[in-house]
Amino acid sequence: MPSKKLVIAVIVIVVVGALGGLAYRIYLNPAHDNAIDLVPSDAFFYASVFLDPSTHQKQALGELLRHFPEAKTPSLAKGELENLLNDALASTGVDFTHDVEPWIGRQVAFFADGIEGDSADVAFLVGTSDADAARATLAKAATHSSDLLASHESYRGNDFTVVGGKARGIVGNFVVLASDANVFEKVVRTQ
Repeated sequence: MPSKKLVIAVIVIVVVGALGGLAYRIYLNPAHDNAIDLVPSDAFFYASVFLDPSTHQKQALGELLRHFPEAKTPSLAKGELENLLNDALASTGVDFTHDVEPWIGRQVAFFADGIEGDSADVAFLVGTSDADAARATLAKAATHSSDLLASHESYRGNDFTVVGGKARGIVGNFVVLASDANVFEKVVRTQ
């Protein structure tokens, strides 16, 4: 029979290991880039932002924000960003706080490819935690654009809407806002 000290030592090692693993997951765990799987291999530019960074990244962001007098805390910066997004979305009939924030996921990304002259093929990839709510927001934006003809299309089982030449739809767990239908279809082909 094992000694009492050996049993206590094993229990302490297991508890410390479990707490260390939990601390790593909460404090230092890097976010996984899911959006990159939707980026065409010929893209020349890709950027991604994680909306729910690790605790360590949040602390670094807090330190960075101290250098900006208008947004000294992450909550003040978030408020300013929400105001900017609401202003940008006003013409679409969509309100960020009520229509987007409830379904937005952990990641937002952007890619560009196909540069020709002054134009490029671009797409924004917005992670979603609720695809049905995201679809409702896209439909609301499409119906608000009554001065522009909206066409509803499908490519390889992925429904999307083209309004004013720009394509909007959902691919996997991401809302795709593409510069045109061809770019949306490129995103679908990455799967």
